[in-house]
Amino acid sequence: MSALTGQRHPHDRGGHRDEGLVEVNGTALYVTDTAARSATPGPPLLLLHGWGADRRDWDRLAESLSDRHRVLTLDLRGHGRSPASPTSYSPFVLAADVAELLRARLAEPAVLVGHSLGALVVSIVAVEHPATVAALLVVDPAYGRPAGHEGVVAPWVARLRAGDGDLAVALVADSVDPDRAPDLVAWLRSRVRATAPEVIWRTLADIHLGPDSISTEPATRRYLANRACPVLALNRQADRAALEVSFLRGPLSRSLVWPDSGHFPHLEHPARFERLVREWLSIVEGHGAGAFSFASDVVGAPEPPR
Repeated sequence: MSALTGQRHPHDRGGHRDEGLVEVNGTALYVTDTAARSATPGPPLLLLHGWGADRRDWDRLAESLSDRHRVLTLDLRGHGRSPASPTSYSPFVLAADVAELLRARLAEPAVLVGHSLGALVVSIVAVEHPATVAALLVVDPAYGRPAGHEGVVAPWVARLRAGDGDLAVALVADSVDPDRAPDLVAWLRSRVRATAPEVIWRTLADIHLGPDSISTEPATRRYLANRACPVLALNRQADRAALEVSFLRGPLSRSLVWPDSGHFPHLEHPARFERLVREWLSIVEGHGAGAFSFASDVVGAPEPPR
């Protein structure tokens, strides 16, 4: 793996941020590495965006959390400033990218935060490369879809492949209320339009239609039975939050629901989301009592260890 090729920037609060392209797993990814400002930092973090998005989803949060954590963000293959994939957009390939980056840049396991596709990818990292992961926070993840969901996605992929760019914009941006967050919706739309159409349809196809897809039941359940680390799951729909409970293992893991949010709670409710992340980190590090101030958002309880 090469060193970052970008510039070192002074941090707004006195630290430093390195960014640039990094060679990893046969491709190159654009990575941002923000140093912790604390003399006694907590565990490192990696924040991972979803389909049609990029690392800028996390700029505000990464800046804030670097008060005591080293924070990595990156653009997945073909997204943001990362070049298109020379091979595949399979979530397993994307997970291998992330795991290689973690092994090369960090000396200890990280807490991984993933949104949508990013949540699917970090879950695969936790199963396939468990030594790199201390805990997960998965946000409205792109897994656990009902059996037969492939029949919904296949026509979307066909339309996207035929050049229907408006569909991609709608699939991403329409999951947020435009009356409540018009600027956010406009930004989401602009990012989808800035992503190469082939990246959009190939990634969606590999997530849901690929031979190794685990996005639908019962494949999700079988696979996530091997996800052993502590997991905090945040969903916007109560039924999906309840389903997530059945995927969780261990006494620390929890499933939460925010019914007042769209698909991007980290962007729609940034202050509340940051508080949730900090409480989760405190629990993972052993400083918290295991209870959230978000107790009213908790759905059910995880299964006991097997």
